[in-house]
Amino acid sequence: MTDEPRATPPPLPPPLPAPAPQPVPSSVRPAVPAAVPSSAPPRAPRRTPGRLLRTGLLAAAVAAVVALDTGAVPLPFSTPVALPDRVSQGSQGGTDPDDADADLSAGERARNDGIEAATAAMTAAYTAKDEAAFLALVDPVDTKLVTRMRTMFRNLRAIGYDQVAFGWPDRQTYPLPAGKSYDAPGASAEAVAAAVEVRTRISSFDRKTASTVLGLSFADRGGRWLVVGDKDAAEELDLYTASEPWMLGTVYVAKKAHTIVVGEAKRKRDVDRLAAQVEQAIGAVRAVWKVKSWNGKAVVYATTDRRFVDSQFGGRDAKSNKVTKEAVFDAKVEMLYATPVLDLADIPEEATPRMVVTPFLLGRNTAQSRAVLRHELTHVAFAYEGGESVPTWLVEGIAEYTAFRTGGSAVDGVGALAARGLPRTTWTEIKRGTWKPSLVADPGDFYSGTSKHVSDTYTTGWLTCLHIADSYGEQSLARLYAAAGARSPDEDPEAVEAAILKKVLKTKRSTLVSETKSYARRIRSRFV
Repeated sequence: MTDEPRATPPPLPPPLPAPAPQPVPSSVRPAVPAAVPSSAPPRAPRRTPGRLLRTGLLAAAVAAVVALDTGAVPLPFSTPVALPDRVSQGSQGGTDPDDADADLSAGERARNDGIEAATAAMTAAYTAKDEAAFLALVDPVDTKLVTRMRTMFRNLRAIGYDQVAFGWPDRQTYPLPAGKSYDAPGASAEAVAAAVEVRTRISSFDRKTASTVLGLSFADRGGRWLVVGDKDAAEELDLYTASEPWMLGTVYVAKKAHTIVVGEAKRKRDVDRLAAQVEQAIGAVRAVWKVKSWNGKAVVYATTDRRFVDSQFGGRDAKSNKVTKEAVFDAKVEMLYATPVLDLADIPEEATPRMVVTPFLLGRNTAQSRAVLRHELTHVAFAYEGGESVPTWLVEGIAEYTAFRTGGSAVDGVGALAARGLPRTTWTEIKRGTWKPSLVADPGDFYSGTSKHVSDTYTTGWLTCLHIADSYGEQSLARLYAAAGARSPDEDPEAVEAAILKKVLKTKRSTLVSETKSYARRIRSRFV
């Protein structure tokens, strides 16, 4: 679920009158296949990059997520669910406290009970909207720490989390290295690091409760275990300290009926504008795709703090219009986890999608930037419809198709081509008949490599989906996605591709590639 590279486009020649709609081949009889179990080894959850920055395209393409319409939308997941008294204990990645403490001394047991009491009190304070009680669990001597914890508390409330719970899943403590103890002279115990789980949910937006691991340090202060640090513990536990906007500076939040955008006050005008655009884009996406697993809402992160941006894009975020060799992105959609990730070998359950935009995209207000939003919101809409096994050309192609869809109720291939454009080389190759579609199913191959390579993979995915919509019927795309999502998430994407093409379109890859090549040349011929 990502976005594609863009370039500063020279104007396209005006198109000739649109050709008559292409008839649907009589041999096509779409059908939805049943799920097929697979014994393939499990894969780690996908964290997809976002849109690619401009890199010499005739007119750019867009990244993935999902959107829906601005009308009244049923909210099947809006009923609040009570959080358990103890977060993530037992089978949900936690440890039974009796088992964890079996070999500990009386002092160590008291320490564990004290830390557990502190996290429970943090939960109670948030639930009661009691900021003073929350801050009473922080060492008052460290005024900067108190300020940071106050900011975190207020950020959580501003974003609108009606369910927040702090817990200690593994009940493991880690001594801090020499010189990093926060103990005052005469304190009864040295500070220890702990991986604290923060479970959050916006009931009217999120399908499931999400989990984030926060590294905190605790120490005994007069018989009570208090938070004495929020930095060194994260370093010792090798945790991200900027994976969520509420972990950083004060947030500014813009809210609409179906949209929440989390940004900063210094970009208030941009954040407000983005919220309005996302709300509109949700309506456009919803008008095309009726996805039952999506409640028609989206939470968007638009924080410009470089710590957050780097944690999300790893330095591959759009910063300018300059041409680069490596593909970079200006937006993405990722799934938050429902279970704490305390071990990189774990394969956690996915919880709820978040759309993330770069500062570059936040500052844009153009037809193409709005297309990016429709692209990404398509990923949001289909977030629960399939995993790693869905062919990536279909994941990105359907999002790109939605981003540049024109023609109202009818599919307009010529209009879509005029709106999106093509890389210069592709434009020329299609005209000459030498274009070779690069239909890439595997996500590792799709998103990696040079900007030109990724541009080509997006373009082929888009043209293939445009062809399918125009020749087989628009809803054939949704049926293909549903068919792929019904199969085992661990199955190889190429095997899934072969199965769904045969079942839904009654065709195979080589035929589809040949048809796409001919279709692209046909709509290209409508231009000078």
